[in-house]
Amino acid sequence: MTEPQSPLNATDDASAANWVKQANFDSPTQSWDGSGLFGSAANIVYDGIKGDWGALAGSAVGGDLDLLGFAMDPLAASCPASSDG
Repeated sequence: MTEPQSPLNATDDASAANWVKQANFDSPTQSWDGSGLFGSAANIVYDGIKGDWGALAGSAVGGDLDLLGFAMDPLAASCPASSDG
């Protein structure tokens, strides 16, 4: 068994081909992440289509909490970069 290389040992080739990597598209709803209600709705639909009932339940709870947050304070829920203080 070989020992793993130290991450401090910079032996990789620093060519342009090593810098250009394909994007990580593990989830079709990745583009909706961070968009509040839209992301929750996309995850609920995707989990239902996929048949992942545990993830669907978690997404439904997350969507409900996002909806509650929007109902309680619509401006802060629609502007995640805003701060109250």
